[in-house]
Amino acid sequence: MKLIVGLGNPGKKYENNRHNVGFMVIDFIAKNLGISLKNENKFQAQTAKGLFADQKLIITKPQTFMNLSGQTVSGFAHFYKINPQDIFVIYDDIDLPVGKIRIRKTGSSGGHKGLKSIIQALKTENIPRFRIGIATERIIGQKNRNAAKFVLDKFNKNEKTPINKSVKKIAEAVKLALKQNIESAMNKYN
Repeated sequence: MKLIVGLGNPGKKYENNRHNVGFMVIDFIAKNLGISLKNENKFQAQTAKGLFADQKLIITKPQTFMNLSGQTVSGFAHFYKINPQDIFVIYDDIDLPVGKIRIRKTGSSGGHKGLKSIIQALKTENIPRFRIGIATERIIGQKNRNAAKFVLDKFNKNEKTPINKSVKKIAEAVKLALKQNIESAMNKYN
């Protein structure tokens, strides 16, 4: 069984903002697989179950807010006995330009509080991650950038096309990783 987690913040206030690209990917995958997300209070998440490439899947959007994503992910991992290597985490990256994607098999949180929460809850960095760049030229490399405010901004109209393309690309990369392995996805999409 694989757990596909898109990170974001719940509620209309945060819908379609930079920090919610993980949610956007989960919505895209659910639509593509013809499955619907439903509230699952036990795990504080919106969740759907399905099959892809002969594997059972759970796709989810934690509803705990970003900084507590580990609660939802560890709940699923323990209940369904899912190994960290079988959990794919999809999230925004403020250090990558808008629309750029990066896939990694393991590593630190890189300062992302949602991933940090998951790493702490699972007690390992060996969690595959799919990152989507959200940074503009004005924020990349800034020393005193207000990251907290920036990630909660909406994408401007010029950024919507590259973001939509990267959402689709990440969904394709997740499918490739499910069909083959994470290395295949890294080789094709990094």
